[in-house]
Amino acid sequence: MKTGFRLFFPFCFLLALALCSGSLASATEFYVDPVFGNNSNNGTSPGTAFKSMERARNAVRLINGSMTEDITVHLRGGIHRLTSTLTLGSGDSGTNGFNVVYQNYGSEVPVISGGVNLLPQLPAEIRESILFSMKRTLSFGNSSAIEITSSSEQSFLTA
Repeated sequence: MKTGFRLFFPFCFLLALALCSGSLASATEFYVDPVFGNNSNNGTSPGTAFKSMERARNAVRLINGSMTEDITVHLRGGIHRLTSTLTLGSGDSGTNGFNVVYQNYGSEVPVISGGVNLLPQLPAEIRESILFSMKRTLSFGNSSAIEITSSSEQSFLTA
């Protein structure tokens, strides 16, 4: 009798674990990585993340009509640049009493930007003048709130 209980308890534990992990694994999640993502990916893991929020929104739209659980879109850290307006309507918020949630991935900090960097399009002397003025304005003693890098570099503002 004692041996039967020893076998029965681990079996029940493993069965419960399998049932719980199956329900956890079935959660619908998408990932967007503005740095390493690719819109040809399936977006279902951090390693196969989409590149754009538009692509994630479209993937959600394909499945949200028959939702049986919440859908989570994880935004990886980095600048998510929008090249056009990202429109989210009432259908994008979920159906059947479930929600579509866009949230940061872990403790990463996503930045959604629809702005356009105009500095590269300005003549060099104006660019240098703007950068010099910004650095002087934003400097506090020996430190800066924002560090300005050379205008010849791709990005002109860094945190």
